[in-house]
Amino acid sequence: VSPADWHLTVGQESCPRRQPAGETRNSTLRMAAVGTEALDLSRLLTQVTSPIPHTSPKVSIVGTGSVGMACAFAMITQGHVSRVALMDLNKAKADGEAADLRHGAAFVKPVTIESGGDAAVTAGSDVIVLTAGARQRVGETRVELVGRNAKIFAGMVPPLLEASPDAVIIVVSNPCDALTSITAAIARGMGWPEGRVFGSGTCLDSSRFRSLLSSKLGVASSNVHAYILGEHGDTSVPVWSQAFFGGLRLADRLPGLLASPPPPDGAAQAEREGDDDPLVASLRGIPEEVVQAAYSVIKAKGYTNWAIGLAAARLCEAVLRNDRAIIPVSVPAKGHHGIVHEVCLSLPAVVGERGVEAVVNMQLSPEEKRLLRVSADAVHQMQLGLSE
Repeated sequence: VSPADWHLTVGQESCPRRQPAGETRNSTLRMAAVGTEALDLSRLLTQVTSPIPHTSPKVSIVGTGSVGMACAFAMITQGHVSRVALMDLNKAKADGEAADLRHGAAFVKPVTIESGGDAAVTAGSDVIVLTAGARQRVGETRVELVGRNAKIFAGMVPPLLEASPDAVIIVVSNPCDALTSITAAIARGMGWPEGRVFGSGTCLDSSRFRSLLSSKLGVASSNVHAYILGEHGDTSVPVWSQAFFGGLRLADRLPGLLASPPPPDGAAQAEREGDDDPLVASLRGIPEEVVQAAYSVIKAKGYTNWAIGLAAARLCEAVLRNDRAIIPVSVPAKGHHGIVHEVCLSLPAVVGERGVEAVVNMQLSPEEKRLLRVSADAVHQMQLGLSE
């Protein structure tokens, strides 16, 4: 039965199970997770029919660091999933995190939580979220970081794909776009169809963009529709040409928001339309706030986890419920908007039970297309560093 159906009353014979001396309430709840196969419950329950094996979707989270656990916590508390597996090379860490979550089982919808130190615990997953990887060291370049993580992924990903051949893989680890490219290449080499691997990309960046816009405009973020595309990083591209506020395209009323091409070499920067407009100037500063957001949080607390955990949980929900939601995620970008490199970048995509089912052919301004190609060049240069 579910832990929510246990009612422990101290000192009454009607208690489903007495709590032995020295045993805590949490360990009593933990026993409920053992399952009917291990215990004879005939004195408590009259069996009507045999329980069926698990048929509900399973989500596995690889990496039980701060991001992985934020993702697990968001999914469990929001009730998106009833089967979760936590995998970490540090098995004791995974076991401890799983036990800690199980101890709160009475406060959430029924959920089975497994843990382990290898791909076996993830077998049969519908979605696998990759949050594992090395953190950036002081003084380490992004190329060096992606090089270390590429080696980790080369050994980690194939067993995961073999254990769950029908899963959708969501890459959250950073640098997200480069690691999505690496994971997608491994999947292709194992015969996986396109779309079943994608990265969280600028899903979170776009949420930050909408949140900051809504704050400036004084409305709910759900009424602001705007995207950050390209690299999940410093060269991300705000798409002002397709930013809407209650059905109104912002650029129609505030044309100064549209990106201007750089001046010719040696020419002075011309004053842009709207430079003297306080509202336009304020809104123009938002994309830089989005880029600096993670750095600000890291400076304050050492890492980011809650927002990206919520973003990853939303992506899992879109897959499990077959939402076919349009979300900016990291996908193979060659051929889109003049991009010529084999890179993954965030573009608005239809996310459903098969992963990325389609990419939206969004109409961008000429300057936004140019900036997107600049973003592609930055990711390509990072990937070239892996072979040097």
